[in-house]
Amino acid sequence: MTTTDTDLKPTYITIVHAAEILGKSHWTIRRWVHQGILPAKQLGGPGKHWLIDMEDVNQLIEKGAEKSD
Repeated sequence: MTTTDTDLKPTYITIVHAAEILGKSHWTIRRWVHQGILPAKQLGGPGKHWLIDMEDVNQLIEKGAEKSD
């Protein structure tokens, strides 16, 4: 059985993990989420965990957002 793009499920990561991948602080990633630069899903209501789709992180990397300000 082969896997197609439609069979793949999104992979979600935490803000801290996204910060490590992008070479930014977790505060920068939180700011980007609140500014709408990086889409995220909030779990558990206000003040709880945020999850970011790895595909959105990859798109930022393609745009050159990692390791620079």
